[in-house]
Amino acid sequence: MKNLFFNYIFYYPIVMSIVWMLGALCFYWRRERNKPKTPPPLSRTPLVSVFIPAHNEETTIAESVHSIYQSRYQNLEVIVINDASTDRTQEILDGLQQQYPKLRVLQLHKNQGKAQGLNLALAISHGEVIMTLDADSMLDENAISWAVWHFITFPRVGAVTGNPRVRNRSTLLARLQTADYCSVIGLIKRAQRLFGKVMTVSGVVAAWRRTAIIHAGLWDTHAITDDIEMTWRLETKFWDIRYETNMLCWMLVPDAGAGNPEGAVEAAAAVGPGRRGSDPPSCGRMDGLAAAADLAHLRGLFPVGLLGIFFFRLPDLLDPPRPLRPV
Repeated sequence: MKNLFFNYIFYYPIVMSIVWMLGALCFYWRRERNKPKTPPPLSRTPLVSVFIPAHNEETTIAESVHSIYQSRYQNLEVIVINDASTDRTQEILDGLQQQYPKLRVLQLHKNQGKAQGLNLALAISHGEVIMTLDADSMLDENAISWAVWHFITFPRVGAVTGNPRVRNRSTLLARLQTADYCSVIGLIKRAQRLFGKVMTVSGVVAAWRRTAIIHAGLWDTHAITDDIEMTWRLETKFWDIRYETNMLCWMLVPDAGAGNPEGAVEAAAAVGPGRRGSDPPSCGRMDGLAAAADLAHLRGLFPVGLLGIFFFRLPDLLDPPRPLRPV
């Protein structure tokens, strides 16, 4: 029985990597190869509420807000959730409200977490479509239009997950994460979309139908990963989850190893396979089973990464992020 379990851990990633590669190839050939880069005309433009949860984001929040207001989709409501920041985030938001009078700020005096902040923002918002964006990310100018097209064209769509790309690529750790997002995650999402079941939306950028969120019971404040948990809730309620390759955003990734090799190793260990970023790098439980799981994970990612980097998303690794238009 033990050998069977170890064989499963060893061979499962290899088999699934083949499935992901074949699925992604079929997705590209059928749905992406001749797809235009500009969004199709929209029969209507429902109000979109954009939520930006922020906690101590003084260095990035302004860029995030600027990118939303430079979107080509105009019927927007932007709500920044200041989750008890202790830096200059609120001061910067006050200045942004002078520049964008319609910008709304939900200021929480006690840190309540992302899920609770999203639930509170949902209660004061009016949009038919809800978009969530990390405070250190910049939204592409056509991303909202692509998301809205899915919702107004297919009534059963409950969520659309976007295509995050890395914009800080100056360190080895950041470049490794760039390859991870551009190849592995992109391939898996494509294959899952072709099979009809996207198993998780991106926590960086995602769009939701308001009625689907309410039907699923709102975001769970006790869940470790709100994006995965909400996706599975929607799936159990028979909502359709889509992956849109043109729904782009530019994100920052941890690059703690800049000039510090030991820091890079610790950061990589903290977010490595099978461990949460909040767990300590060394948990004292790295026995043979965990080591076999990590080895199997790496064996499975190797062929997927090669295909993704050299066939699908090589431009993502070479092209810099699209600059913002002058305000």
